[in-house]
Amino acid sequence: MKKLLATLLATTLAFGAVALPAAESGFKLFDTAVTASAYEYGDFAYSIVDDDALTIEITKYTGDGGDFVIPSDINGMKIVSIGYGAFSNCTSLTSITIPDSVTSIGYHAFEDCTSLTSITIPNSVTSIGGYAFAYCSSLTSITIPNSVTSIGDSTFSNCTSLTSITIPNSVTSIGYRAFYKCTSLTSITIPDSVTSIGRLAFRNCASLTSITIPNSVTSIGEDAFYGCSSLTSVTIPNSVTTITQGAFFNCPSLKSVTIPESVTLLGVNSFGYSGTSSFLFTDERTPDFKIYCYEGSAAERYAKVNVFDYEILHSHKYTEKVTKAATCTTDGVMTYTCECGDTYTETIKAKGHTAVTDKAVAATCTTDGKTEGSHCSVCGEVIKAQETVKATGHTFGSWTTTKKATCTETGTQIRKCMVCGET
Repeated sequence: MKKLLATLLATTLAFGAVALPAAESGFKLFDTAVTASAYEYGDFAYSIVDDDALTIEITKYTGDGGDFVIPSDINGMKIVSIGYGAFSNCTSLTSITIPDSVTSIGYHAFEDCTSLTSITIPNSVTSIGGYAFAYCSSLTSITIPNSVTSIGDSTFSNCTSLTSITIPNSVTSIGYRAFYKCTSLTSITIPDSVTSIGRLAFRNCASLTSITIPNSVTSIGEDAFYGCSSLTSVTIPNSVTTITQGAFFNCPSLKSVTIPESVTLLGVNSFGYSGTSSFLFTDERTPDFKIYCYEGSAAERYAKVNVFDYEILHSHKYTEKVTKAATCTTDGVMTYTCECGDTYTETIKAKGHTAVTDKAVAATCTTDGKTEGSHCSVCGEVIKAQETVKATGHTFGSWTTTKKATCTETGTQIRKCMVCGET
């Protein structure tokens, strides 16, 4: 199609006006310009992504709103992408269904769709661009498919009616301002696939009451939970090493926090402070705020420097002992015991067999043989059993007279096996 239009355009420039072929049913050029990248079909405009693959991208929705179902193809060309700002500012759009041909939702794709209450995202989608659903103030819930690996910058920012969201185990990072000002969000489960929480990711989520950070996260970004005024508890795992400036700034309901030894960097105003900006010095402290930490840790230093109440926790020091040895086929158990009496166990994986070859034995004329096999040199278990190969039996040659018969005496004849020589 691009090649045809390019040829027509060249002809027009060389010879003046030229008659274009009749349009297919429901198909027309976008506006009046002859280009290979903008067309209209029904309630939207689109562009061609790949001539050879016959794939297209929606570039603009031109309909009246309400409930809209995006088709999977147009005249045999598959819709694979929803482009930059394609549905932005469609304030009358109430719901949208995306077909499973779509793999990408572009930047600002549904931004400011203020009446949008529901959207179905198929498992075919692998990429959701920044600001894709920003300011969708009527959107109450959304399920991200497990084909998506990251939540981009400001993807759901200012979705003020969003109360719940399902993040799949495929997601590894939550980007800058991803859920900024989702003021109705009361709880969120972060899967243990996520390794980083970006700057301002949950800033001003004023209804969020608790958060559990999984044991896969290593860093919590600047101002990540700034302004979560209803937050009363947070669980920080041993995987976290960095909590940056203002991470939990302006969280007046958070009265205490336990910070693990793994944390080596605590930024300015990361806990226990409020004010107009986490960048500025402030005397506005959370009343009765307390830090539970470990001796010699970054958290203890933070508590001392900021004159917060703190309590030193017992630091477990474990000794290990094999309480059940692993065998070739059975898991074992390693038990860890602290002097305080605390214990935990870990599985020692079964070792698996150590195979050695049992050589094949050739069959003879009179003795059975064996096929090649194998067994475990540790436990003796047969891995591949040897099979019996039957004795081949003699293969005799022609008779040979060793004594001729006479009138009165019997003669003799013999014959030998051509394999073993037996007579």
